[in-house]
Amino acid sequence: MNRSLLLMAVVALIAPADLALAQAPSSLPVIRPKVTELGAFHDTTPAGGLLPQEAALSPRGGLIAYITHDDELRIWNVSARSSRIVLKGQSQTVVWSPAGDAIAFGHDPDQGGPTQLWVLRVNPTSGESVGSPQRASLGAITGNSPQFSPDGKSIAFPRRDAGNHTSLVVVPTTGGTERVLASGFHVRKLRWTVDGTGIYYASYQDSAETKPVLNLVSVKSGTRTVVHDFSSDRTAPAVSPDNRVVVLGDAVDMPLRVSDLAGRSLATLSRPPDVRSEDWSGRYRLAAVRETHTRGLRSINVADGKSRELIDSTADVQAAAWFADSRRVAAIVFYDTTGVLVTMNADGSGMRKLPLASRPFASTNVGHGFAQSLRVSPDGQYAVYQGPGRRSLELVNLSTGQQRTLASGRVIEPPVWRRDSRTIRYDRLDDVPVDDAGWRTVHDVSVDGTDKVVRAFPHAEYPNAAWVISEDFASIFLEKNRTAVARFDGSRDQVLLHASTLRPGVVSADGRTMLLHPGRIGSREPVRKVILVSLSDSSQRTLTLPFAEVGCWSFSPDGRYVYCTSREGGPFGAGPQTLWEVPVDGSKPRFVARLDVRESFGISALSPDGKSSLHTFGDVRSAAFVSLDYTDGMTRLLSSQPKSAAPSSTARPRR
Repeated sequence: MNRSLLLMAVVALIAPADLALAQAPSSLPVIRPKVTELGAFHDTTPAGGLLPQEAALSPRGGLIAYITHDDELRIWNVSARSSRIVLKGQSQTVVWSPAGDAIAFGHDPDQGGPTQLWVLRVNPTSGESVGSPQRASLGAITGNSPQFSPDGKSIAFPRRDAGNHTSLVVVPTTGGTERVLASGFHVRKLRWTVDGTGIYYASYQDSAETKPVLNLVSVKSGTRTVVHDFSSDRTAPAVSPDNRVVVLGDAVDMPLRVSDLAGRSLATLSRPPDVRSEDWSGRYRLAAVRETHTRGLRSINVADGKSRELIDSTADVQAAAWFADSRRVAAIVFYDTTGVLVTMNADGSGMRKLPLASRPFASTNVGHGFAQSLRVSPDGQYAVYQGPGRRSLELVNLSTGQQRTLASGRVIEPPVWRRDSRTIRYDRLDDVPVDDAGWRTVHDVSVDGTDKVVRAFPHAEYPNAAWVISEDFASIFLEKNRTAVARFDGSRDQVLLHASTLRPGVVSADGRTMLLHPGRIGSREPVRKVILVSLSDSSQRTLTLPFAEVGCWSFSPDGRYVYCTSREGGPFGAGPQTLWEVPVDGSKPRFVARLDVRESFGISALSPDGKSSLHTFGDVRSAAFVSLDYTDGMTRLLSSQPKSAAPSSTARPRR
């Protein structure tokens, strides 16, 4: 969930400046928001169920509608600093009416049926419900926001048709006849014209969704006009409420670019690195959420279960890794908003904090043993970690402190070191069309920055995920619910299981066995078993677990045991986690220790000698609502620009 340069972030948070026309490398002015906190609360639920998934600020700025991870639609009253539940059940994409007296949102009352458009009237001052929620559409809404008309009498929404083909539909706020005005690939980013006669929307010219275009459709006649082809930007544009500019950029932790409707770049909007706003609506003032998770780091003695605190829970430990000698530990730790690389002895002594030039990737929920975003080279000379937004791979020389960016991409997946300590193997998604052969590729990059492609995973053959899990293997999810392993020695892929698995496999130290978690992806129910598959002959053995597993994440060095964590109810259950040692011969698991882990997974890392295990603990969660107000900065910017006439919604359509 949740990045710009640290200095920019600090200025944005502590300074009242509304516009900074400092020149970015692209020579565009950078507009920084005025950040105002609108209230905060603590979340004591086991899995962060009260934390907001998305938030929408009312037109008057006194209310915030938001949806929690526990699928509750709530309204936060800024003056009262409290919230009320207005609806339970799966909801999404909540928006306010222009008068602030109603909200529209997608809702699935049947918990498994179609998500439809619903409307709820509210008191615009207190946020109290006025009546009951009313369904406004029969058609299924997509996960993209609906929009009220300027007079509040109609709502435009993107309707789900088939696949990624959708339609722009208008319906009365009170429900009624649905009028289809336009159709296309992934219709989204709706915006009514100021006079209410037309609707701007983004769509794609191709099913691969690589060529976005901005359209304007007449509400009366349905005539469509192509306003501008944004194919070169590859990002769907969102039109501002005054219809003067568009904002491009969806990544929650990167600057947004402002252009006029003809595609001419005007400025960038910076975002503080520690807040998130899930979907940019085009407005100049929006709600965002700043989540704080404090979690420490402990080492557990596997033999006797005794623990030692290495980093206290006033910090936020985001990643942890062992040195190959099992005598030292490295961790990515955030103190306030500053991420540093910490190294120390295994007993916590000799701590050293290295400032990082590139902000590490940070997540509100950490965990999954396979997803280690920090790795130390086998010789202990280097550390490598995922950079901002998982879009870069960063190298740190642990002796000199020197740092460099080794690789960049749309997404850089967790890296692994090769045995030579001079090469890192990693999986990269590039910003190219999904049907491009280079969309997902595995690379080797040396510490001097020399990069080469090891293997490509074309989307046509590998439409699902692929993970590099060791120097030698990638765990891949194939079509028809098949799980396989890919080798990097040129041999053919090996299908391991004709069933879906919950996460990538775990390979034993000798490379002979793969551990798989069977189950339906997205399921919240524990399976209570794992499957061990031989990589030589694909023979299988099922280990039945006498506990609700959170995950089994490592083999012992000799391959005789696997280490698992459990919780009553599984990852999303309640209570503390428990660490288990599970013999691969099927004999009774051994209780190791109770873990004070409150989030779904948490970090787990077994030392190379198998004697100790690292685990995060604590995880006290809080959330603060903030407003990001770009109004003054945008006003100054637009006052210096010629006010060009917006395209007419009744203009002749472009063929």
